[in-house]
Amino acid sequence: MSKNYARLENKVLSLFIENEVIKYKDKEFLILSSGKPRARKGGEPKTDCYIKLQNTYSKEILEYKISCKLKSSNEFQENKVKAERAKEILGPNWEDIISSNSQKIDHIFKSLSLNNPNGLKRNKNGHIVLGWKLEIATKPRTLSSKLNLSEEKIKDYIYKGINQEEEKRDSFINKIKIKNSGIANYILITEINDINKAEDVLDKAILINEYEIKPHYLIFTANTYNIQKNKTDGNRPLAVRIEWELTDSKLYPNIKYNSPLTEPSKSKNMKKIIDDIFREHPSIKDQYI
Repeated sequence: MSKNYARLENKVLSLFIENEVIKYKDKEFLILSSGKPRARKGGEPKTDCYIKLQNTYSKEILEYKISCKLKSSNEFQENKVKAERAKEILGPNWEDIISSNSQKIDHIFKSLSLNNPNGLKRNKNGHIVLGWKLEIATKPRTLSSKLNLSEEKIKDYIYKGINQEEEKRDSFINKIKIKNSGIANYILITEINDINKAEDVLDKAILINEYEIKPHYLIFTANTYNIQKNKTDGNRPLAVRIEWELTDSKLYPNIKYNSPLTEPSKSKNMKKIIDDIFREHPSIKDQYI
């Protein structure tokens, strides 16, 4: 999916070549700047494509800071949310907000099949759930809780990114630092083949202030430990973690809602708990192989 988004961004920028002139709505515009915003310390600003135009007649400057979305997969707005991004979106009480929302669906977490020595559905190998990552989407899931933010705050925090750290807000375009270049003001929802000239991009770009906002949800997606392959979904920060316990020679899930996305809730720590149990009780591990 990330490759497709990169292709979309590259396609957009390929239609705006610096120092060339384009026509749009019977007016001519000089392309002053065109590039992908970069943060020196890493991480992705909310702006995916930065385009600066100047009306050749009136000399008016237009700044398009575009967040690009594929129409076919626009449902997810934030993937694999980390602590710093959660703070940007939810504010200083972000940990309490995540914990309280996850505990609302405690009964669902506990109803799931978390320990599967013989595999389950598409995952045929023996595996154990380590916990759940955090996503934000516009459609509910089995493991989801409605995000209680106003439309204005959803636009500001999720779509524009006004609370991003300074490195992302004042990002670099072609090695030149531009103030607020990482704060998006337009959203482009399209497919790669639907944009073939600069006018297509400008026609389809929607001001975020005018974008219709749907309800948003905190989505919890599983991070599993494939025992046979000794593989997990990377060392992810977990919004909800499982500290597995051995009782009467059986593994039992101890689901924890505190300290979401922080060091105690990293998936590597949950994997280590299981590996330590397997090391002391290799016969238990044999059940998953």
